[in-house]
Amino acid sequence: MKKILIFGCSFSRGSYKVSNNNAYIKKYNTKDEKIKGSKGWYNFVDYFKDKDVTVIATSSQGYWSWYQVLLMMGETNKLNFNEIWIQETNEPRVSLIDLKSIELNWNCIDIIDGIKRHYQPFSEKHKHLTRLELTYLGYGFFENVTSFIVKSFQNFCTKKNINGYVWSMHKPIMNCTKFTRLPLVNVWKELMTKELMATDHQTEEGNKYIGKLINKACIDMKM
Repeated sequence: MKKILIFGCSFSRGSYKVSNNNAYIKKYNTKDEKIKGSKGWYNFVDYFKDKDVTVIATSSQGYWSWYQVLLMMGETNKLNFNEIWIQETNEPRVSLIDLKSIELNWNCIDIIDGIKRHYQPFSEKHKHLTRLELTYLGYGFFENVTSFIVKSFQNFCTKKNINGYVWSMHKPIMNCTKFTRLPLVNVWKELMTKELMATDHQTEEGNKYIGKLINKACIDMKM
């Protein structure tokens, strides 16, 4: 059975609803509350139905975190996958994460319709900066490092004989030389237009819609 690893951010954690919980809003600074045990977009992708799928969803994070986790998995014999899928979002998302803690807590997962999910939060020691602050303070530095990380991510997977597919909730990030880009960009805007978002994250109907887009792309690409 083909084994697939999916990297994503909060858009890959599941389905959301508008929260009426003031304590939740204060703690997470968002009105979108993930529905416990809910399905993600991958649960509605036909291509995954006969595959062994694992999802790593890193809220508010991106390629910096994914590449760190990828290297850790490679060093600890956890990277036994045939394909890697990436759900992109806005970048740069600068993150230095506690890899040892993630490694030791690797079995903290839930399983939804056979798909295994890992939620990897920020390290408590890490101060998160907004994208505007990063752009202003970095003078292009973080964008340049992100580009290097994205390229290194592809090269690492190629050396491991792992194929890859990418799609984006916003603008494309990866210059796909080794991976294959699906024709899904600015999906977030499309979901907003169709009223398939809670506030900033997709509802279950939104995830179903993403699944339909990917299903069509897979058919068109004869996957």
